[in-house]
Amino acid sequence: MSKIKDVNSVKTESNYYRSTIILDSGLMALCHEENSAVSKAVDLILSFSWDTIDAVELMENTSEDVFHFFRFHVKNHSGHHDININRFGTDSISASQKILTMLMEIIEYKNTTINQHAELQSKIEKLFNEEDYEAGVEALDEFRKFYNINDLDLDDSSFYFFNKTFGLRSMGRLDEALVTIDEYIKLYEERGEIESYTYELKGELLFKQKKYVPAINCFAISEENYENQGYKKGVKAKKEEVYAKLKKKFLKVPYTERQLVFVTEDIYATRSNNLVVLKKNSLPSHIKFLEGHPLCNEVYIGHPHKQDFYLPLRSYTEILFLERVEEFVYLLQGLGATHLKASKGPNNEVDLKIEKEQDFNPTQAPYIPNSLVWYHSDVNWQQLVDERINKSVVTYSEIISSLQTAQLSSQNIADLNAELKHLLPKAGVKVSKKHTFSKADFKVLEWMFKVDFEDSSKLPEPPNSEAQSGLSHSDSQSDAYKLNLEKYEEEVLFMIEDDGKIDVSERKILNRKIKKLGLTKADALAIEDKVLVSNYSENEKQYIEELKDMVEDGKISEKERKILNRYALKFNVSPKTQKEIDAKFIDL
Repeated sequence: MSKIKDVNSVKTESNYYRSTIILDSGLMALCHEENSAVSKAVDLILSFSWDTIDAVELMENTSEDVFHFFRFHVKNHSGHHDININRFGTDSISASQKILTMLMEIIEYKNTTINQHAELQSKIEKLFNEEDYEAGVEALDEFRKFYNINDLDLDDSSFYFFNKTFGLRSMGRLDEALVTIDEYIKLYEERGEIESYTYELKGELLFKQKKYVPAINCFAISEENYENQGYKKGVKAKKEEVYAKLKKKFLKVPYTERQLVFVTEDIYATRSNNLVVLKKNSLPSHIKFLEGHPLCNEVYIGHPHKQDFYLPLRSYTEILFLERVEEFVYLLQGLGATHLKASKGPNNEVDLKIEKEQDFNPTQAPYIPNSLVWYHSDVNWQQLVDERINKSVVTYSEIISSLQTAQLSSQNIADLNAELKHLLPKAGVKVSKKHTFSKADFKVLEWMFKVDFEDSSKLPEPPNSEAQSGLSHSDSQSDAYKLNLEKYEEEVLFMIEDDGKIDVSERKILNRKIKKLGLTKADALAIEDKVLVSNYSENEKQYIEELKDMVEDGKISEKERKILNRYALKFNVSPKTQKEIDAKFIDL
């Protein structure tokens, strides 16, 4: 401690704190002054990394105030760093000699390690340049054992994760490549950061796997976080390219991955893949909405059984409930109902008066009407059919509730609101209760039905083919639908018999067949795909897949024709076979 006299002859006392921190990455020397004066010296900090140091010496200052210090020589440079031995907590020369020995060992070890590090990096880079990706990935796994690849501030992190991702992708091991890049993304998430290129790379991997929904979202995240306008423009083009694919393949995306959609003007990034963003003016092919829909900046939910049909989320419970009621009444008529009474159920939360009765006059034996949607998934209705057909029951009671068709839990709603609060501002919409959801938006609708049936023995067998007299629910559940699928396949085969393709007039006929047979659009398209490509080799099927992705309205541009020719070469499709395939799928 020393006393310092200032210009005003005021005495102050100062305490000096000196220390040195030896880290794995380098060394940090600190000096802090603490006193009662108005002003004090700025803290002194000297730091450097081991990889910049070539050697260290213990030296003596021979000026008036003799002291000793360590001199750290900078690699490939005449410069150096000097640190007084008292920064290491000692004034002893013997103790300093021991510290010198330790510092020399550290520097020697680090220099050896750095050389090994550089050699291993060079080896890995050479393997990748020679396209020996398997050996390169194995060398990277060795690299990970010795170096810290989880510190984003070190170059080892990006070197490991990017090279391993590229190597795995080059070998076609896309799932492993995704796991690798996800591990890298997680490191940034833990720091509360987003690194744009990692999402762009992940989007490319997902696109290659034809996982269009998450691929689009990755590109959107990347686009929204890039600062460089050139990079932003480039990744936006990739996003639009994948969206064009998604539009054509939307119904082939698993229903659970496209159950909820948000319709807006552009594709924005979501925090999860549980909500698919669709462009209002560029919607996917073959999906349907209610008349007057879709509206911009609204959420829609897919019908659980007609999975190409999307309903407004705000009113879906009521729509599905009334649809089930209508089908139930239709089923009761087929089973020979004579009297039906409907009243409000015990759990009904909607203030409406439901007291109605209806009489029917059955004219044929019990049967299951065609084109039922809900029946095939309702065990109670199937049991009713069994009892009515096989046991001739004459009375029955049933409660139909919107809870039976509810698809969103409280947690689902909370997650959706969190997503909307993230999405709506991007679409220029101020978040309010009007745009989010609560349990109150999905009130329970519940009706109780009591029905009387005619004695089956008094009803004649049905004269028309629509009736399925004597069938149990197990017969009609899947077998009837499978039969209709087989019928549709026969129709498709008939349509392509003349020229091997489906033209405009044949398409109109097939669309009517789909409706008549009660098939989903997705199932019908799957059958068409199966029939049209059944006689081709695997390589030819790959070419057909790329062709179908590219063709829109039966036409292709000159540029697309050049791309198709490259695909034909890639998949070893002969010019003759390419011409035959093109004739089936393109209006030449």
